[in-house]
Amino acid sequence: MKNSILIIMIISVNLLSAPKDPLVITYIANEGFLLNNSTQKILIDAAFNDSTITYCDVPAPQVIQNMKTGHPPFDNLDVIFATHSHRDHFDAELTGNILKANKQCKLVCPAQAAEKMRELEAFPEIVAQIVEITPELFAKVDTTINNIPITISRVHHGPYYDINPQTGKKINRHRNVENLCFVVTLHNKRILHVGDAPLYMNNQIFSTLEPVDIIFMERYDRSENAVSILNTYLKPKEIIFMHLPKQDRESLITEILDQFSNGHIFTTSMQKQIFN
Repeated sequence: MKNSILIIMIISVNLLSAPKDPLVITYIANEGFLLNNSTQKILIDAAFNDSTITYCDVPAPQVIQNMKTGHPPFDNLDVIFATHSHRDHFDAELTGNILKANKQCKLVCPAQAAEKMRELEAFPEIVAQIVEITPELFAKVDTTINNIPITISRVHHGPYYDINPQTGKKINRHRNVENLCFVVTLHNKRILHVGDAPLYMNNQIFSTLEPVDIIFMERYDRSENAVSILNTYLKPKEIIFMHLPKQDRESLITEILDQFSNGHIFTTSMQKQIFN
C-alpha cells in the first residue's frame, strides 16, 4: 500500500514538474507572424513581398528568400493562413513557393485569395494543398487541418472610405473584402488572429467565441467597445497589437502599452517572444 502511494506521489510530482511546451512567436512583418512549439508550426499573414509598400513593415529580402526555399525557420510548416488577399498580407506567387518547399503544408484562405492561387503556373502542383473556406458573413466553420484545430469566421474588414466624385457620398472601399479570422489551438494555447477586422465592427462573432490565450489585433482598435469585447468575451492573457504604421511609431507604442498592461508590440523582423 505504501509503495502504491509512493508511486502515485512520484507520478503526480513528475506531472506537475513536467516542462510546458512553450509557444514561440516570431514577427515577420505588418500582421505576419510565425508561431511554433516543439511539434507544430504555422504562418499567418506573412507571405507577402511587395517592396513598394511604404506605410508598414515588409519582409526583408533574405526573409522572403528563406520563405521561398523552406529554409529554417520556414521549414516543416503545417499550415499557412491568409486572412484576406490584400497585398500587405498575401502574395500568391510567394505562397505557392512556400507550399512547394513544404509539401505537407496546407494553405487556408478565403475565395478571393484562392482565386489568385489558381492563376499561378504552379497551381496544378499545389492544388491539393489549398483549403478554400469562405463562410457567410458572421458564420463559423470548425475544422482540423494537419492535426491543428481551427475555428474560421468571416468578419468585416476595417473600413477605408473614398468620396464618390459624382454624389459626394462616402464609399467603403473594403466593403466586399473577404476577411477571415482564425482561432487556432496549438497544444494548450488558443490563439486568435483577426486579420484587418476591428472588434467593434464584428461583435456578432467575437461575442460568441470562447476565451483565448493570445489575440492578435489592430493597433487602433482600442475604443471602449473594443475593450468591453476583450474583457467580457475574449479575455486574452496576452494581446499582440499589429499593423503598425511607420510614422509616429514610438509615440503610438507608448500610448498602447500604457493602456494595456498585457500588450505586446513587435517592431523588428524575426524578433521572437516566448509564451509559456
